[in-house]
Amino acid sequence: MFQSVYGVTRGKIDLIVQKKKCSDSGSLQLLDNRGHHEPHNKMPKEKEDMRNHIEKYPKYLSHYSRRHSNKFYLQCHLNIKKLYEEYKIEKNGNKCGSYDMFKEVFNKTGYKFKKPKLDTCKTCDTFVLQIKQCKVKEQQILLQKQHEAHKELADLGYMQKKEDTINALASNNTRVLVFDLEQVLDTPALSTNVSFYKRLLSTFNLTIRDCGENEGTECYMWHEAIGGRGSNDIALTLTHVEDKTEILICLLC
Repeated sequence: MFQSVYGVTRGKIDLIVQKKKCSDSGSLQLLDNRGHHEPHNKMPKEKEDMRNHIEKYPKYLSHYSRRHSNKFYLQCHLNIKKLYEEYKIEKNGNKCGSYDMFKEVFNKTGYKFKKPKLDTCKTCDTFVLQIKQCKVKEQQILLQKQHEAHKELADLGYMQKKEDTINALASNNTRVLVFDLEQVLDTPALSTNVSFYKRLLSTFNLTIRDCGENEGTECYMWHEAIGGRGSNDIALTLTHVEDKTEILICLLC
């Protein structure tokens, strides 16, 4: 009856009696030790430091594949081993945890090292980071609308290019040229770590595609000792284009 009224079990009563017998004063005075332990789901200090170190690296969102993935990419020359080595240097001999723990923390972030097949858009990257860091709901909604408007403008440009290409194929008086500058190529491309600390030669590669011809693709390559990436340098590559009644030029950016 006593146990039912107070909702206690026989084991709890036996424990109280045992502790009272072991007490020097014969009385039972116990402190409430509940809530003194750390939460079981709390991230250990080592893992938290690892996560903070990983977040320091710049991340990029694939622009043209945005419909298929929202994954962030770290620079292609990095890998987990290099990140861990940099992390150990940052800790300067202090307790830094094992490589396996670091790898586990990195995998949980969802970041990838695989180089995106297409370039990233600086404007999209800026919007995504601003939306992620924004704490004001109204401002966040405004940024999301601006981001959607930016993507709609990009889609409109691709639709217009498709329409111009169809017109060029049906006409002998119109040419549609699309061109894009590849990411700067560091020359020479060496895997040895010595090259990380040497000044490499920047090489540029510009591809021009004539949408009105089946084999109308040409590439122009030069290094920084010859020229840069200014408007005049790019315009010089168009001097080979034969004059027609109408020429439409589209810069992919």
